[in-house]
Amino acid sequence: MKICSFLRWKGYSEECSDAELAYIFARNSVPYTCLRTCQPWGMDDGPAEPESCRPDRLCFGGVLQAELESDQARGVTGNGEGA
Repeated sequence: MKICSFLRWKGYSEECSDAELAYIFARNSVPYTCLRTCQPWGMDDGPAEPESCRPDRLCFGGVLQAELESDQARGVTGNGEGA
C-alpha cells in the first residue's frame, strides 16, 4: 500500500503492517493531517487523506522535498532568490 510518508493521524506508527493500515483506512474514523503543513491539507492544497495521498500527487513522498533540498544546496531561499 503506497501512501505518502507525510500523512499522519492519531495513533500513527511506522511499525503498522499493510493489514493494520488497511483496517485504519477502512474505518476512516480519525482526522488526517499532513506532516509538512500540519493541516488537513497538503502542500498542493489537496486533502490529506489516504485515498488522496497517492504517488500521482506532486507533493507525494518527498518529490517537493527533493526540490527544496536542491534549492537549499544552491543557496536559493523560499522567495527564489540567492541567500
